[in-house]
Amino acid sequence: MLNALKRISPINLIALGAILLTILVWLALLISLNVPWLGLSLGADGDRVTITDIAPQSPLLGTITAPAALQQINGMTLIAEDLLQEPDEISTVTDYLAFFTRNADLYHSLQLTSTLNIDNQAYIVKPLAQRPLSSLPLVFWYQIVCGVFIGIISVAVLAFNRGKDNIAPVIYSCAGFAITIAVLCSAVYSSRELVIADGIFYFLNRLNLLAGISFCGFGTALFWYFPKPLSSFPMIKATVAAIIIFYSMNLLAIIESLDISIRALFVSWFAICMLVSLLQWLHSKNNPIDRAGFKWVMFSWLAGTGAFIALVYVPMLFFKEAVVHQTWGFGALSLAYAGVSIGIIRYQLFNIDRWVSLVCFWVFCGFSLILIDLLLIYLLDFDGVNSLLISLLLVSFIYFPLRQKLLEKIMPLSEQRQFLATFQQLFNHKISPASSTREQWLTAMNALFQPQQVTATNTTVEQARFEQHGLKMRLPGFNDIPSYTLAYANNGRRLFNHHDAQLANTSALFFQHLALSKQAFQEGMVTERQRLARDLHDDIGAKLLSLIYNSSDEKSADSARAVLHELRSVIQGLQTDTISSEQFAAQLSTETSQRCNEADIKLSWQQQLSDFDISSRYWRNLRTACREIISNMLKHSHCTVITVDLKISQQQLVINLSDNGIGFDTEQPAKGNGLYNIAQRIDEINGQLTVQSTTATVVSEHSGSHFSITLNQGV
Repeated sequence: MLNALKRISPINLIALGAILLTILVWLALLISLNVPWLGLSLGADGDRVTITDIAPQSPLLGTITAPAALQQINGMTLIAEDLLQEPDEISTVTDYLAFFTRNADLYHSLQLTSTLNIDNQAYIVKPLAQRPLSSLPLVFWYQIVCGVFIGIISVAVLAFNRGKDNIAPVIYSCAGFAITIAVLCSAVYSSRELVIADGIFYFLNRLNLLAGISFCGFGTALFWYFPKPLSSFPMIKATVAAIIIFYSMNLLAIIESLDISIRALFVSWFAICMLVSLLQWLHSKNNPIDRAGFKWVMFSWLAGTGAFIALVYVPMLFFKEAVVHQTWGFGALSLAYAGVSIGIIRYQLFNIDRWVSLVCFWVFCGFSLILIDLLLIYLLDFDGVNSLLISLLLVSFIYFPLRQKLLEKIMPLSEQRQFLATFQQLFNHKISPASSTREQWLTAMNALFQPQQVTATNTTVEQARFEQHGLKMRLPGFNDIPSYTLAYANNGRRLFNHHDAQLANTSALFFQHLALSKQAFQEGMVTERQRLARDLHDDIGAKLLSLIYNSSDEKSADSARAVLHELRSVIQGLQTDTISSEQFAAQLSTETSQRCNEADIKLSWQQQLSDFDISSRYWRNLRTACREIISNMLKHSHCTVITVDLKISQQQLVINLSDNGIGFDTEQPAKGNGLYNIAQRIDEINGQLTVQSTTATVVSEHSGSHFSITLNQGV
């Protein structure tokens, strides 16, 4: 059977399913409408049948008024039991068969001109040969929608099953087809005015019972085989045999009580289903992948069918009356199938891709379009041409826009749109432009998939691939970035799927180009810096040397030497990408020592440095800031000692500069821009500047200023 299904393409199976559902709905309408119709809304008042309303198309309109008691039809006294929506509510087989005998007699009575005894008065009336579509009650359309919804999901699951030997989706679809037939049969006879054609009523009710028993049997078999078979026991054969046996017992009326043969049967079968699901739960305890999907199926299925059993059959079995009528209880079964369809998206249940939901959506939209046209024809009495024109207008300007909005809400964006939307948000809020490509890549993957665990691997793959059936996904590696393995998508709430792999591959290609762009930019920047260094050395450096040697004024020569020294520092920064902390300390120490000696101020120098590289741009800002601080101390503090301490602490370069001068008020605005410029330079290199000062009128060991500069590793 599985092999035969696999020879049919998914689209063809979907088309066949849609045609079958259309035929079933058409048959339900045909049977419901081709009955003699009085145009009366009937209700039960104790044992009596009462007329609660009269339809505008009724042959009795204007003759009688509602409410009124409908006592007899052609001499046959009506009883409240004639209005039962569901014959299975009857307690015994004898009464059950008598109900259908009365229905047949009433049907034949209404074929010709009939005499109705209403409020003890006789009225001769000829019923309409067909029932208008507009007279079908809400409960009819409600059940049609439930049946079609379950049928669509069942067809889609069967069509897109990709497992080689996976019988579970076939069983799931068989259960869905069974309940679809049961619901459509119920829709026909539960919404009748009074009668249905002789024999058809009995056949539909028996077909409803067979479909209900089949649903219970296949539901139990589903939990036997999903996610993995509990044992080699041929559960399918046993299920089919049990269905045949129990249905035959009902058909042959072996048990007189319908409480036992129908209601107790369904309650017992649900209990068996719960027991099998418990065994499957224990069986999958060591497999988190199986348990994740099974947990969702178990909850959806047992919650939906459990609600139906608890609200309908259990109260009828023990209290003779349901809390919710069976016709409305079918909505709980629809919710069970809706829950499983959500599980298909989240957990890839039955190995079905997420886009199966899109197919279901479009099929449902097709049925909706047909329904709009039918409603316009029958409810508003339009002819075919006018109905088609109005349908096109409604569909074009209302239906399609609303459907597109709904589609955008419930279905995932295309890979391209999701990629653009996601990365725009990432680069605006989460990814730092200053971070490395590897850091940006990991930040993006964490934001996209929200894994519980990220680990680097020794082997690199070119395309994303799944591991452990979607529990993990290995990302592609590129450039010097290794392949990382992500585990437990969305914090363990779902498995990875093919859409995730496509998004990861597209993201990797984007970051690969981003890394190449960064590399090209860096290479261009280095080339330009080297060119600028050569120009400064060859042109301006040569002119400064000429000025020094040819200057007759010693002061001008000294100024030129100072400028040349600064120029050489700039050229050195342009020619090298980084400078070590030891080199920086040596240059700063030489310069500061010379300046303190010239000012006759003692310099206390301390350093504890290790490997710590500083980029050339950061080095120049740091040197200028330290030089400005030393200048302020020499000019304004009246100090006798300047202390400089450089050290590496927690992967940070910490520079402390202090004096024993008169200090200054840090709360008062500083004269000039010196302190402001220092703070700006430190801020430009993402450093931190702390300033403390104690004022005094004379120099003392308790007065002075203290500057602390902190710079992070890797700048």
